[in-house]
Amino acid sequence: MVERIIVDSGNILIPVGIRDKNDPDKIHDFTLSVDISDNTLQNAKKHNDKLQKELQKIQDKYAETIGDEELSDDNVGTVIEGISEMVRTRFDDDFGAGKYDEIANTGGGNSFLNMLDLYTQVSDYVGAKLEQKFTKIKQKSNNKKVKYLKNRNKK
Repeated sequence: MVERIIVDSGNILIPVGIRDKNDPDKIHDFTLSVDISDNTLQNAKKHNDKLQKELQKIQDKYAETIGDEELSDDNVGTVIEGISEMVRTRFDDDFGAGKYDEIANTGGGNSFLNMLDLYTQVSDYVGAKLEQKFTKIKQKSNNKKVKYLKNRNKK
């Protein structure tokens, strides 16, 4: 009997655990999902252009507030707010509206640095998974090509 092959329906699932600040033994579990369906991939450029415009608006908003000032005690809060808003926008764009706040507010709250670190780790994970899929497809294709050429030469 052949073992069943399971396909993740165009999604990469990423299990995430958030440690509770008040109870270090308690872990809050989440599963983030990245859509890699054909439709999403086909619309990726248009979607990315829209996201870049949103991020540019955020940069412009905080650039007006901070200007050319050096980072100081007076503006560090505004800088953190701006970076946090950019991470939130990217996170919600990738994993669904409100997902950043849901995770950031879990377990007694998380700083934007934790959320930025999480976003970076998840992005690396997704990149590795995609690379794995492409390598597997390429290897299967190469194997079929070799088999085809071998069978063709026998004729």
